[in-house]
Amino acid sequence: MTEISTAIAKRQDEIERLQAEIDALSQAGKLLGRSVRVKRVPAGKDAAAASAPRRQRRKMSRAEKKVVSERMKAYWAKRRKKTAKKAAK
Repeated sequence: MTEISTAIAKRQDEIERLQAEIDALSQAGKLLGRSVRVKRVPAGKDAAAASAPRRQRRKMSRAEKKVVSERMKAYWAKRRKKTAKKAAK
């Protein structure tokens, strides 16, 4: 039991040291005028999800663009129709 406690304390000290190093580097980046984002991984069950790489946006095909275009045209036509009715009242 004490071995586990010792190992946990040792890891926590290492984490604190590394966090201090990250903070110092972040501060140095701010002084240089560069925006530095530090990604902090939350502890717990969401840690795996937080460290997963983000998916990039994919390019739309011509057919998908056409469908979106038609949907947006219909949306704005409906909006113009509503505002025209309000203005007529």
